[in-house]
Amino acid sequence: MNETLCLTAKDFDKDNNFIGDESALDYNGNLEIDANLGYVKFRYLKVKGFIKALSGTGISAGLGISAGRGISAGLG
Repeated sequence: MNETLCLTAKDFDKDNNFIGDESALDYNGNLEIDANLGYVKFRYLKVKGFIKALSGTGISAGLGISAGRGISAGLG
């Protein structure tokens, strides 16, 4: 069973760049990002489980997003 790591506003700076624990960038589990953060940005991100951004939060990708099985999005 994969553990779920939850990221909150304290893990991002005023421009929504990730500033939290570097181990979250290559995580062997699931990643959940708190609601109402706007678009959050990562230098890179590798998660073995799922990535779930709650309502009002999105992930912005400069060059693209790759998924082993698929990407699901509510609105786009």
